[in-house]
Amino acid sequence: MPPRMRYSRVLEGLHVVAVDDNADARTIMREALTYDGALVTLCESADEALFVLRYLRPHVLVADIAMPGRTGLDLIRALRVLPARDGGAIPAIAITAFGPRFPRSLAISVGFQEWLSKPVDPWELSRLVAKVAGLTGPGSKGTGSRSVDVA
Repeated sequence: MPPRMRYSRVLEGLHVVAVDDNADARTIMREALTYDGALVTLCESADEALFVLRYLRPHVLVADIAMPGRTGLDLIRALRVLPARDGGAIPAIAITAFGPRFPRSLAISVGFQEWLSKPVDPWELSRLVAKVAGLTGPGSKGTGSRSVDVA
């Protein structure tokens, strides 16, 4: 019998809104996060994300910094002026293709909790989502590991 995959469920029960204008980047984020058990809502623009966030209260927001029109910085600034009950306190991770040219400190200063450079490492993305959602540390689920069971 062929090996059976056992998925890590470290993000089980979490809802993540992922925003990127690039369809391939959205697909990578969705695959990585759903692999680890998260429910993922994808948005292709900051405007779409702001609309979606009026109705959904995800546990984590993951947003690209450089998007046409409103940027990820515009998105997080618009969220951070809202009351917490309206989504103003959603933990957020900035994604950027600018790498070291876009300092982590700038992302943090505008309201992101973490920063990740493209190309996105799926393992690191899941780890950071777990971290900002409060799933790491003593007494938490931890980030676990992905493994294979042989049937």
